[in-house]
Amino acid sequence: MKTSFQDAPPDKEKSTYKIEIYFKDNPIPIEDFSKKEGYSEVKNKELLLKKWILRLHRYKYLNYTPGQPTLSSGGIDEVESVDFFFKSDTGLHDILFFKLFQDYHEWNEKYFRESMENFLNQFYELKSEGKDPSTILDQKLPKKSNDQLSLKSMRFHARRPLQQFCLVLYRSDTFPIGLIKEFYRKYCERYFDGFTSEDQSFFDGLKFG
Repeated sequence: MKTSFQDAPPDKEKSTYKIEIYFKDNPIPIEDFSKKEGYSEVKNKELLLKKWILRLHRYKYLNYTPGQPTLSSGGIDEVESVDFFFKSDTGLHDILFFKLFQDYHEWNEKYFRESMENFLNQFYELKSEGKDPSTILDQKLPKKSNDQLSLKSMRFHARRPLQQFCLVLYRSDTFPIGLIKEFYRKYCERYFDGFTSEDQSFFDGLKFG
């Protein structure tokens, strides 16, 4: 019988992200990773982060209520912060992405992402109002259609709108990143001056959301 996602051991080597959870009364953090053994990791890494944050809220790590049961009583001790990391070239999850506290968040400025900032602002606003932050993701994803990746006509006359279109597809998890990149490459080759190093940099940046 397959182990449930919640109980499955972490797949540290293949995980995109790691978190360290710091408790107020314990200086030693606990770790968790974005991929579990026996389960595929969500392709859309920004969606992965959002769902993870919402789970942390659901399980009281980011939803502390004074007087709630502590660990010794079968609950969760008060969390000071949850720190998110991603891999460096060393293969270790040692680059700080951002830190989440009970009522606010802090960025590693070098890796600031506006789309995640918007999500986190919504998250904390709903939390402060006593509302369920999971409603942020209560929106229907666009239906898949091969017409979205059609090369029959020049729908985009510059790289920027083409990149924005590909970002929408990527963030909605509509198509695999490999298929989106192949469409982008062929579009550049057909209608622009080819696929350049600048285009490659655009796709390299998608791993941060």
